[in-house]
Amino acid sequence: MPPETWSPIRWADKFLRADAEQPVGTARLLLSEIRWNQWVLLQWRLSQDSRFYPFKQKELLPKLIDANPEVSVVEALHLQRETSSQTILDRNIQISASLTANPQEPWLNRKVLLDSEGNPLAIGVPVVPRQRREVRREIGRGAMYDIMGRTRAEDLPEGDHKSRGLGFRAHGAHKNRGFRPQKNSSAK
Repeated sequence: MPPETWSPIRWADKFLRADAEQPVGTARLLLSEIRWNQWVLLQWRLSQDSRFYPFKQKELLPKLIDANPEVSVVEALHLQRETSSQTILDRNIQISASLTANPQEPWLNRKVLLDSEGNPLAIGVPVVPRQRREVRREIGRGAMYDIMGRTRAEDLPEGDHKSRGLGFRAHGAHKNRGFRPQKNSSAK
C-alpha cells in the first residue's frame, strides 16, 4: 500500500444538493441534466443529524445506471454501512485531506463546510500538487521558445546559436520566394 500523502483543501462553493432518500430513477434524471464535472452533494437526513456524500456527476451517475430505479439512492449505493464525509464549521481552520482516494468511496477524503444551522456551504477537495515543468515548443526550423517567449539561443554564448542551427528565421523564410535575379542584358 502506498504511503498516504496529505494536501491542503480547496473549497467549491457551487454544487447541487440532492436528497439521498430519493428514488434512483429521479436521481438519474436529475444527474442527466447537469454537467459531468459539476459537484453533487448527497444529503441523507437522519433523525438527529445529516450525513453528506460529495460526488462529481461523472462519479455518481455510473454508480446508479444499473441500479433499480425504484430503490433509494442510499440503498443503491449502500450508504447505510458507509462512513460519510467529515463536516467542518469553519473554512479558515487549517486542515488537510488525504490524496489517496478509494474509487469505491470517493467522498471519504472530501470535507463539507456547514453553517451554524447545519446547512452545507461548500465542498472541500484536496489540492493535488502539480509538477512544475518548463514548456517548450518548436517554431520554424529549430528556434525553440520557452513559455516566457525567450529563444533557446538567448541562453547560449554569443554566436553559438548559428553553429547549432538555432537561427531566428521562420520556417521557409530562407527560400527566395518570388525573388528572381534579373539577367544583366549588357553582359554578353
